[in-house]
Amino acid sequence: MTDSVLEDNVKASVILMGSFQFEKSANDIDLIIVYKTANYVALKKLKSIITKTLNDEFGLPVHYITLSQNEYAEMEQLHKEKQQIIFDFNNKSIV
Repeated sequence: MTDSVLEDNVKASVILMGSFQFEKSANDIDLIIVYKTANYVALKKLKSIITKTLNDEFGLPVHYITLSQNEYAEMEQLHKEKQQIIFDFNNKSIV
């Protein structure tokens, strides 16, 4: 799957949460993938690319929570944690 095909097939935003946001000695990287369309093959490929890139750069394990937009909206406790949007599919921008 090429990058352009992947971009067309993955309608998802990526959100960073956890200690990696504010600690220099974090043990891992925690990401939330919020998808609009459930294309599991494309989501798996996206996670693989993100994991390889982050492992190469930081040498840390990457953990994912994968939620639909509706599931994410319902997760009130999750919204209370500090989060940073890394990529917003709705605006198609990297923050």
